[in-house]
Amino acid sequence: MKTRYIVPLLLFCLFACMACEDDKTEMPRLFRPSFIASSCFAEDNTITLAWRTSGEATSYTVELSQDATFQSEKLETQTVEHGKCVFTNLRYETKFYARVRANNESLAITSNWTEM
Repeated sequence: MKTRYIVPLLLFCLFACMACEDDKTEMPRLFRPSFIASSCFAEDNTITLAWRTSGEATSYTVELSQDATFQSEKLETQTVEHGKCVFTNLRYETKFYARVRANNESLAITSNWTEM
């Protein structure tokens, strides 16, 4: 009578192990870059931003806005391949907010935004 339960239990374990094999493939992801505060500064009508790069990123998108939520129109957007960018010809005595994200075009993925 006990053997009647062993065969279905073994079959269940076998199918459960086979179903878990697909979990081995990981989805690619990018870590968001972090600003280097000591290298970010404003001088005259120019803002210089720098951040720590992510190993898998092929480029970075940087946005500048006067709105902290970035819901209104973005003032400036740049896509660069390294960890630094410069915005020039900005209005004097204006508060700006910046954010950056990492991109990998070949994998068609982007990281979350890092805001400053």
